[in-house]
Parts: sequence; C-alpha cells; structure tokens
Amino acid sequence: MAFVFGSFFATIVLIPLWLQQNMGYTATWAGYVVAFNGVLGVVVAPTVAMLISRVDPRGLMSLGLTIIAATTLYRVTFAQNITFGQLIPPQIAFGVGMPMFFVPLMSISMSSVPPAQTATAAGLVNFLRSMSGAFATAIVTSSWSDSTIRDHAELAGRVNQPQHVLDQLGGSHNMASALMKLENMVESQAVMLATNQMFLILAVILACVAAGVWLLPKPKGPVRMPAGGH
Repeated sequence: MAFVFGSFFATIVLIPLWLQQNMGYTATWAGYVVAFNGVLGVVVAPTVAMLISRVDPRGLMSLGLTIIAATTLYRVTFAQNITFGQLIPPQIAFGVGMPMFFVPLMSISMSSVPPAQTATAAGLVNFLRSMSGAFATAIVTSSWSDSTIRDHAELAGRVNQPQHVLDQLGGSHNMASALMKLENMVESQAVMLATNQMFLILAVILACVAAGVWLLPKPKGPVRMPAGGH
C-alpha cells in the first residue's frame, strides 16, 4: 500500500510541477491536464465495485497497476515539443487504472479485519496513505532537482564547439544574450531528462507492485466495501 500510494502520488505531483516549471503552463492549464484523470475514472469506479464480488480482486488490482505502470513508462518518451493534446491520452488511461487498484485495495483491507475493528483499520490505512504520499512527494521533488543539476552539468560538458553555437544564437552581436539563450536551452533539456528519469523509476516500482499483488492472500468469502466511502 505504501509503495502504491507513494508512487501514484509522486506521479500526480510531478506532472504539474514539470508543466509549470519547464513547459510554461500556468497553474490553471496544468490543472486542466491533470483533470483528465477523472474523465473515465468516474465510469470505471462503479464498474469495479460491482466486479469485486464476482472476480478475484487481486486481478483487478494487478490490471489497474499494470495500466498505471504502462502509462508512466509511456511518459518517459515526453519531449519539449509535446503538445497539450498529446498529454491527454496518458492522463485518461491513468484515470482508468486508478480505481481498478484503489477500490479493491481498500475493500480487501477492510474485509480482512473483524467488523468491530473496521474504524481502527480505516484510520490506519488513511495514516499510511497520507504518510507514504508525503514521503513520496519529498523524495521525488528532491531527486528530480538533484537529477536536473546532474544532467545540466553533463549536458553543458557535451556542448560541441560552444563558440560556434553562441555565434548561431547571435553571439557575434550580443554575447550576453547568446549565453543566456544557451543556458536556457541546456537547463530546459536537463529538466526534461530528469523528468523522464523520474517517470522511469516510478514505472519500475509500479510494475513490481503490480506483480507483487499476487503475494496477497486470496480473500475468503465476499469482499465488502468499506463504509463511508474512500
């Protein structure tokens, strides 16, 4: 649960940060991109709730996490020239996988304890979810920043014939402006590389958890939905 919610929340946090800091999106437009997570999620969630009692919920969880892992892995191909329309399909697919793991996970967690301990178990689950999300946010943002600095230094060292590049950027007329343009280009590409690296790490973690779901014991008897929603 900690790895699932941590990786899931880190992915959600990273998208708007990258869009606003590197792609020039405003907070509103970054929010529009993230909002597409719920387009099909509102349809899939009640469907999954009906299927829980009919199929092995571990299968639903594994399928949902596989979809999220594949979507996160697809984001490794993102580049600086990606358009708003190209950002939408992976967001929609992400929203399909989200209720497929979230609803069964919460249901299995609540069904594995006696009814008298449901409230206590729900509190423990919420605490673990909040804590893992907070840790993941701190880890992914700091790792993203460190990776950006490392990639920036590596890219700067790989610039061939820097004087020729500066001349192409107008350095013969204004060297300060050309240097600033070159720095912005290197910084932008470094952020993009760091973002792709974070998505790759998160995709591997999610894929491992998708396989690890089958280590959970198969629920005995009907799986009940937790009272009070999620």
